[in-house]
Amino acid sequence: YSLAGTPEVTAQTHYDATAKRLTLTLSQHCPDTPNQTDKPPMFIPVAVGLLGPNGDDLIGTQILPLKDRSENFIFDNIPSRPVPSLLRNFSAPVRMTTDLSEDDLRFLMVHDTDGFNRWESAQNLSLRLINRMLDAAEAGHATVVDHAYLDSVGSLFEQALDNPSADK
Repeated sequence: YSLAGTPEVTAQTHYDATAKRLTLTLSQHCPDTPNQTDKPPMFIPVAVGLLGPNGDDLIGTQILPLKDRSENFIFDNIPSRPVPSLLRNFSAPVRMTTDLSEDDLRFLMVHDTDGFNRWESAQNLSLRLINRMLDAAEAGHATVVDHAYLDSVGSLFEQALDNPSADK
């Protein structure tokens, strides 16, 4: 812990359906702090899983060692576009920015097998929706309720009622 600040990691995905290949690009940056600028890359263990369209793990949790400013990680033989579950079990104390869509976040909050990512996906999606509604209200437009979000929250309640002893 010789450097101040929290590293920021950006994750971008590209799925090639023809090659059945997912490329996950991870980039890191640690913002300048007093007396510390242009900080070198750190070793950041990024725990990743890939979920298929039915919520099953296509690839179970793997630790990707992010050591450079930017690295590509290739996953072959992926039969359909997966939804990546990133920083499973809060594998590193970083700020993560992803290219996950709102649909991806809804999917993760309902189906991810990792409790941290279920929570994180729900929190990120909620913040996006709240900010969108605030922006609309400030611009004088009507705010719109995201019914897909409400359906996802309802699914979580149904899961809890169906299995009250589950650790989710």
